Amino acid sequence: MIQVTHLYFAFLRERIGTDQEVVEIPEGSTVRSALDWLVSERGVPLSIQKILKVAINQEYASMDLVLKQGDEIVFITPVAGG
Repeated sequence: MIQVTHLYFAFLRERIGTDQEVVEIPEGSTVRSALDWLVSERGVPLSIQKILKVAINQEYASMDLVLKQGDEIVFITPVAGG
């Protein structure tokens, strides 16, 4: 198992009730599995996965990127306004 930090903003922060948390995940987990974790463990709607962008250690990441111990995962929701 490894530990990573999830950072939440906007809709996700309100839904989950915190702006960050340290999460234990299996070694070899990918960005996609981190999104799956949000759905299964935090009750985030599956449909949100299609509109989220993800950054690992402040760089946008592909869904198949393998996560490492200590990575910081930012789940970026779309922004609206004017």
